[in-house]
Amino acid sequence: MSRKPASYNSLSFPDFEFGHLLPPKITANNVNDSELRECLSAAIYFASQIQSAEGALHLRDENIRSLYFRAALAELIRVEDITKKIGKPLKFDKTDNPLLHTVKLMRNYQVHISGVTLGAGSVLVGSGGVHGVYESYIVNNLDSNELRKLDSAASYTDDQLKELICLFSEHQRRFGVVQLLYNTCVYVGKLLASA
Repeated sequence: MSRKPASYNSLSFPDFEFGHLLPPKITANNVNDSELRECLSAAIYFASQIQSAEGALHLRDENIRSLYFRAALAELIRVEDITKKIGKPLKFDKTDNPLLHTVKLMRNYQVHISGVTLGAGSVLVGSGGVHGVYESYIVNNLDSNELRKLDSAASYTDDQLKELICLFSEHQRRFGVVQLLYNTCVYVGKLLASA
């Protein structure tokens, strides 16, 4: 059985123009359904832990951060199941948005194939004409050949997988993966509010 080819518009990757000093809040004013609010709030919580993870467990710091990253992605993808249940389905890989396609592929990769690693990275930030360097984390081992191993990647061409990784990498380097996850949750909340 052949799958319908994946389709997205590479120009529709959300252009987030800011980071958050504190983790954003998802409220009933943003997202009406309590289960959806819970998913997005959990994803934000797990993302916030990436920045503050320490080696309290018997794992290296990087592994703990990767676990929080996977948990944040899993909560984001849980939105699909809940929207289906409430009769307003939102399938990330059926949207026009390459960020949502990438989020779903990365979640599937981490659940079914292997984990990603998060490395420390410096992100240049500016506010009011003042620039500084923000220490953050970035996913540093994304690879289209690895994503290709996923059953869910079968509908993507090799060029599409490479493009999705490039777009994600470019945008995570603007603010770091934590801020990209925060902004993704807020963006999904806006999609849900407009549905």
